[in-house]
Amino acid sequence: MLIAADLGAHSAKATAFVLTCAHFFRGLPANPVPAITVTGPGFRRTVSAVRRIRGTDIAVAKLDSPAPARALPPVTRRGAVWMQRIVTYGYGGRRTTASEKPGRALITLPLSLSRNLSTLVAPAGLVLNRPGAIKGDSGGPIFGAGEVLATQSLVLDPAGVQTPLATTSLLGSHRGALRRAIGAL
Repeated sequence: MLIAADLGAHSAKATAFVLTCAHFFRGLPANPVPAITVTGPGFRRTVSAVRRIRGTDIAVAKLDSPAPARALPPVTRRGAVWMQRIVTYGYGGRRTTASEKPGRALITLPLSLSRNLSTLVAPAGLVLNRPGAIKGDSGGPIFGAGEVLATQSLVLDPAGVQTPLATTSLLGSHRGALRRAIGAL
């Protein structure tokens, strides 16, 4: 998800910053970043640097040059609200365009861990989407009330069975860390 350096909403702004999940970069150096390409309508860029937000599954990547000006949504200042309507966007299931999955924010958890304990999400949000989350949706934005509330993080798929539940990395409490990460890039 392209975001503005100030984390605010803009009707038309060029940006070089991408909000995503940190587990994409697990085991990779932050600088220099191996060749990772980000594409979107009208642009194709390479990631030049990454900052992971410690203690969660959130990362900010900097592109080698700004993406063309476009509307950018605000990153929330608050947490998700119980049963709030949300929309998750993701590329899971080998899709080349993002799918839109309506759903509801269920509960906030102090933390969540992946099955192999390699990914920590704190605080975590549990969401219900229809259809369910699919592996590959990670890093996709979750919108509620016109703001980016979270990024998709962990899919709940016990024994490989897809469920409509997923864990998200809530953004509201990490705004300061996001600003510092952007400033360091």
